[in-house]
Amino acid sequence: MRPTQREEINLDELLEKATRVSDEAEVYHIRHRDEPVMFEANRIKLVETRESSGVALRIIKDGRIGFSSTSDPGNADGLLRNTLEMVPFGPEAKLGFSSHRTFSPVEVYDPQTESLPMEDMINLGQTAIDRVTGYNSDVMCDATVSKGLNTVTILNSNGGYATYTKSFFSTFVHGTVVKDTDMLFVWDGKSSCHPILDTSEIVQTIQSQLEFSKNVVPAPVGQVPVIFTPRGMAGALLSPLLSGFNGRTVLQGASPLVGKLGERMLDERFNIWDEPATPYAPGSRMCDDEGVPTRRLPLVDGGVISTFL
Repeated sequence: MRPTQREEINLDELLEKATRVSDEAEVYHIRHRDEPVMFEANRIKLVETRESSGVALRIIKDGRIGFSSTSDPGNADGLLRNTLEMVPFGPEAKLGFSSHRTFSPVEVYDPQTESLPMEDMINLGQTAIDRVTGYNSDVMCDATVSKGLNTVTILNSNGGYATYTKSFFSTFVHGTVVKDTDMLFVWDGKSSCHPILDTSEIVQTIQSQLEFSKNVVPAPVGQVPVIFTPRGMAGALLSPLLSGFNGRTVLQGASPLVGKLGERMLDERFNIWDEPATPYAPGSRMCDDEGVPTRRLPLVDGGVISTFL
């Protein structure tokens, strides 16, 4: 569907005006709503609702790209003027805007997330804190339970058009234990497009961390076997690897993977896939921010460097 009448800026009209004075034009609109419930020192601290919206305009003119954005709903003409002024200083245009209008559906919206009452979110967070502090009364807990919506609309002068709404929900609990000069930090959380109505797994993980912390031993010296938990894998290896696979980093020559495309760099049992069609995963979507359909991409396939992002 096209943007509704609630949109302050008429996106079709803005695109039409931009097309008249450029070779190609693209309009990107996002509306964001966030409703966090925050807890501090075992008690509720803050409940709020935040809404924002913005429009970005990108044009190709005389072989260069001009870009500008605004959150002012009445500044469509100013947005176009600013974008035109940026063209002489913009990068050389080596792309054309997507003409896609049909996309494989990806489930990222759950109406139950949008309709979940704030009282339920408060009870969810407080119950999780009570269970953690009931297990260990020395723990001081902070927590955040949050829900929200993102609606994205993209249209361009090549006929490309995409719009989708994504719901998101997250629950995170952090605990601190102070004994003499020692401080212990424990935490766990989940995020999804679905509402997270059961915090039992989060609580149990934190309780396990508290239990393990009771036995303090000296760190071993010398070579020792290492077990990577999923969280340890993400923290120690995944972030550096993704930085190396970043297309901009590769283009700038800053990635250690420059010139390694198609080479076996890792164990043949090692695979990493970018899977943007996982149902109800917070990072999933039917298209990227330029209206190009998303698809499953192998970054590492059998140890071979296969794709950059």
